[in-house]
Amino acid sequence: GIPPPHQVDDLARVRVVLLPVGGTSTARFGRYCDVLRQIRHIDFSELDAAHLPTASSSAFVHQRGVWDNGRILFSYVDASYHAAPWDTFQAHRQPLAVFGVCFCPEVADIVSAWEVFLRSVQGSPQWSGAAAVHCIAFEPSEGHM
Repeated sequence: GIPPPHQVDDLARVRVVLLPVGGTSTARFGRYCDVLRQIRHIDFSELDAAHLPTASSSAFVHQRGVWDNGRILFSYVDASYHAAPWDTFQAHRQPLAVFGVCFCPEVADIVSAWEVFLRSVQGSPQWSGAAAVHCIAFEPSEGHM
């Protein structure tokens, strides 16, 4: 059967996939994932207004204050997550973002590592539908810029 959500607000969460990039070690990847998982939400009020819909284009036209008081909730999964057959029918179970986690001192060429990461995401039936794909680079040096 279909498993129930663990919490009532799981249905309102944006699923974010965290994947290692380049030669980032498993231990370091795990530590940085723990750091990222502490970010449980972002308030709309903290977002740049240029990225928010206008009142006329918003799905919340008749609900004043949503963009002032609302928030985006996050749920994180890592590469060990395997989509269930019913995930495609439940929007809250589909990954909407894929974030690559890169520890720059362990990656010789960050541009090549990014390109490999991007191709793997785009070529994966599990992650290719993500609306956002980003790489988070930790501890870059001048050589990585």
